[in-house]
Formats: sequence, structure tokens, C-alpha cells
Amino acid sequence: ESVVFNSGSGHTHLFTPLPSEILRSLETGPATPGQVVSRIAHSLDLPPDLDLLPRVENLLTELHGLDLIDPVDA
Repeated sequence: ESVVFNSGSGHTHLFTPLPSEILRSLETGPATPGQVVSRIAHSLDLPPDLDLLPRVENLLTELHGLDLIDPVDA
């Protein structure tokens, strides 16, 4: 778990491990949802799990809705 403070909104968020890992993976730079899955798998020494992709896509949408991440143009 991790706690994230959004200085823009003044909100504090408590996240379970997966959203925490997503945020950590995006600290290295922008990525597609598939690249996020690969980064998480690499950081945890796991094989890439494409079954995780829909969950990551949903969480990216939620993180954007909380103004914690911004989409970038491809």
C-alpha cells in the first residue's frame, strides 16, 4: 500500500499495491498500458501477464480521474 498526496486538489489517497506499482512505473516516463504491465512485471520479476492489462487500463483511467496522471499523445 502507499499514500499519495495530490497538492493540486489537497486530497490524500491510500492505494493498494497495484495502483502503487502503476504510479511507480510511470515515474520513469510515459507508457502505454501494455508497457506499464511490462514494467510492473519486470520490477516484480514476474512474466508479463496480459490478463492484467484490463485492470491496468481501468486503474489508469481512475488515476487520471483523480488528477494524479495525465494522458499523453502517441
